[in-house]
Amino acid sequence: MPNDMQNPSIRFHGFTQDWEMRKLEKFGKATGGTSMESEFSKDGIYKVISIGSYSEDSVYCDQGIRAVKSDKTQSRILNMGDLTMILNDKTSSGNIIGRVLLIDNSGIYVYNQRTERIEVDTKVYDSLFLYEMLNAPQIRDKIVKQSQGNTQIYVNWSSISETEYVVPKIDEQKRIGVFFSNIDRLITLHQCKYDKLLNVKKSMLEKMFPKNGESIPQIRFQGFTQAWEKRRLGEIFDYEQPTHYIVNSTDYDDNYDTPVLTAGQSFILGYTNETDGIKKSNPNEPVIIFDDFTTSSHYVDFPFKVKSSAMKLLTLKDKNDDVYCAKNVLQNIDYVPASHERHWISIFANFDVFIPVCKEEQKKIGEFFLNFDTLINLQQSKLEKLKNIKKSMLGKMFV
Repeated sequence: MPNDMQNPSIRFHGFTQDWEMRKLEKFGKATGGTSMESEFSKDGIYKVISIGSYSEDSVYCDQGIRAVKSDKTQSRILNMGDLTMILNDKTSSGNIIGRVLLIDNSGIYVYNQRTERIEVDTKVYDSLFLYEMLNAPQIRDKIVKQSQGNTQIYVNWSSISETEYVVPKIDEQKRIGVFFSNIDRLITLHQCKYDKLLNVKKSMLEKMFPKNGESIPQIRFQGFTQAWEKRRLGEIFDYEQPTHYIVNSTDYDDNYDTPVLTAGQSFILGYTNETDGIKKSNPNEPVIIFDDFTTSSHYVDFPFKVKSSAMKLLTLKDKNDDVYCAKNVLQNIDYVPASHERHWISIFANFDVFIPVCKEEQKKIGEFFLNFDTLINLQQSKLEKLKNIKKSMLGKMFV
């Protein structure tokens, strides 16, 4: 009778044998890295896997560090199918420690100190499967919980090598490994499409708005020739300090109606059931939310509340101006914000910018970037959906 406590909730058809407990040290021959700094050279032939090579996506990050061919590097050359695990983390959050890389080619990489090499026993274990399993959040947590230290946390291989995992026979491992490898390829493909769209938008922002010291952009829509006018941002936008719209509770639920907006990439912190003090933004009266600390800005055309008074609410002084064009004027400012400094009143409101005199040209530019951002958001949504599918399947296909 199958042991459900030792088997995943989802399996491929035809596999019924119980998964078995195996120690990390049984996955293959393990060898610790050694200091490679003395072998570093811009003319080196080997890519170096070091502490900075591990990303939070468990994908190799090329720092551009190279090592020469020498007696020291020859003993640390990695082969296709090897795994490397990082044993140190420079942050206290533990987002890197215990992550594993899968080597995709032989004779290309050498590994530095703080990394453990695992030469997988391919008669019993599949490298792809082990790579996906060891990086799965609930599985990697076994390593994270054994970490020590404060400002720079670490684990000892001698200790974590005794960590036990539940694994199937190799045929089932291979099916699972290929399944997740295909999902990873899809994620990479959609990530590339997303990054390309961001780069194209960045290029168009640079070309469709005047450069410093100029009043005419490099690229314009046909029929528009008039020089743009110089205006201060404070003359384009009214601003509001959002005290009445700040959410009072911390009880969020996706079933509530009103989004709560915050700083950072997440932007929508959650949803609240508070009914008082909602900013009644809509497509006819949108709001540009300016983060006073990071200087990021967001276009909002739906009712909302906010988390912090540092998020200034900007609306157009001249309702005939195009709001999306003005938003991109704001986003196109080349400025690096100082840490914990408030920016709108003291700095940004006083910036001189150029904006089309002709309202029709503003509208054309606004529509162009609105459509472009819609494409970006659609691609981002596809990417996030794939990542969520993988996250869900990692939780159901490993024990």
